[in-house]
Amino acid sequence: MTNPKIVHALAKLNALIQVDSAGRGLARGEPNLFSIRKDDFAAAVLDLAAHPLPRLLIVTGFPIALADPPGTSETDGPSGALFLAETAIRLGFQPVLAADGTALAALRVGLASRGLQRQIPVVDLSALPREPEKQADALKRWQGDFTHLISIERAGATHSFETAHAAHPELDKARFDHQMPEANRGKAFSMRGVDLSPWNFPAHGLFEYPDSGWTTVGIGDGGNELGMGLAGWELIADRIPNGGAIACRVKTNHLIVCGVSNWGGWALGAGWAIAKGKKPSWLDSAREQKLLALMVDKGPLVDGVTSRKLPTIDGLAWYHHARLIQAMIEVAKESLEP
Repeated sequence: MTNPKIVHALAKLNALIQVDSAGRGLARGEPNLFSIRKDDFAAAVLDLAAHPLPRLLIVTGFPIALADPPGTSETDGPSGALFLAETAIRLGFQPVLAADGTALAALRVGLASRGLQRQIPVVDLSALPREPEKQADALKRWQGDFTHLISIERAGATHSFETAHAAHPELDKARFDHQMPEANRGKAFSMRGVDLSPWNFPAHGLFEYPDSGWTTVGIGDGGNELGMGLAGWELIADRIPNGGAIACRVKTNHLIVCGVSNWGGWALGAGWAIAKGKKPSWLDSAREQKLLALMVDKGPLVDGVTSRKLPTIDGLAWYHHARLIQAMIEVAKESLEP
């Protein structure tokens, strides 16, 4: 039986990250995107903690069409991915990071700044086959097998009527066809409805055609990310502005919906450390702020809301994230007290 203090700590971490800071509709109505899979955060943490030898592939990188140049990756995703990868190393396990675009360079710079470049490989997703059904086997030949595939802020393929209807048999086809034109199906979109195909490698095959032994986790904050297939097309269409046109069909075993995707990466890593009885001392606001500034400068990365090359995340100044990190640290302290 799981220690009640750990269960309580995970519930508190989940509550911290489930704040709709950008007002996207994540908490609108009931059920909503926060409540529909409310137990998945704890389930994902405990799955990692229970595995005797987890080997993680952590996928990130979200291109911003309005950036200069277009397609520059956003600040949400890489920080959380790197923190989770460092957590795996600190706990004695092996992670691999994967991205494309400028997120790839940002991750490499970030790893070097922390002296982890020789311990944590970084995979270029665009080197995989474009055929989704071939990606998992190709990756296994290249990097070996994994136990967990985790996506943090990664756009995924949209629904067909068949995938949307499977979850909601009463779904009105005329409504679906109106909101999701046939030409847009199977592509990845921004929340503004911009087709990301020129910059976003279609890596969803890693999650839709995985080996049966892989546990998959999707972390997102808008309805268009890998994993959001668990929420279903109809809920995203009802709750998120323009949601019917951008909803991702790709399902994962666990879906972590949070106000900012980096928050989910930080919380998943912190929760994993807590569940293993270790204080996540490497979670530090000043350290994360310095990392973000470096990746913005050298990646480069841009804020996904403003499209500007600034060390902000989803339009939020750093103090918003600093407060959250400090709250996570307090949860860790309380849970690990004798």
